[in-house]
Amino acid sequence: MAQALEVRRQKARSARREMRQAKETLATVVDTSQVAFVCADLDQSIALWSRGAEQMFGYGADEMLGRAGGLVPPEAEAEAQALFRRVRSGETVRDLHVKRPAQDGTLLDVRLAAAPMHNPDGTVRNIAFAYEDITGRKAAEEQLRKLAHYDQLTGPAQPRLAATGIGAAAGERRRQGPALHRAVRSRRVQGRQRYARPFDRRPAAG
Repeated sequence: MAQALEVRRQKARSARREMRQAKETLATVVDTSQVAFVCADLDQSIALWSRGAEQMFGYGADEMLGRAGGLVPPEAEAEAQALFRRVRSGETVRDLHVKRPAQDGTLLDVRLAAAPMHNPDGTVRNIAFAYEDITGRKAAEEQLRKLAHYDQLTGPAQPRLAATGIGAAAGERRRQGPALHRAVRSRRVQGRQRYARPFDRRPAAG
């Protein structure tokens, strides 16, 4: 009996140690990641604000912890509330592209993921959000899209002008084709006659 109790105690201590290590590993990942991790209570007040969130949005943890909202622009409030309700009901949302304001007023393009965090009894305890700043990538993609279709200096009219010019030149060549062919042929004949005459002369009588 005593031996069985000791085995159970060892297993419990081992489980607690593994749980502590897992929490420390997760905390290290959250603290060092460039992704912004934010956790909100069910009343939408912020319970966790990672270092990545500080760097991305410009707010310190002391400014955001306990604060309700603050990351949603007014025009996106209804969409944000609908998202919160979906996740609170148990849904996990991934790869959602939204805009969120930074402290300096910059509107960032971010990729958002959200998931519920559960209590041991299965009820939802918190909502976890992960934000990835894709502002630079979106700007680069937009620039490449423009460069693929438009001349960088002359704008969208340039491709149409170029196509019009090419079409006009081709049409002019077609219209001038017969006359140009006759002119070239006449010049070739005249050239052969000019170079042939010295050899066709007869010796002078004498």
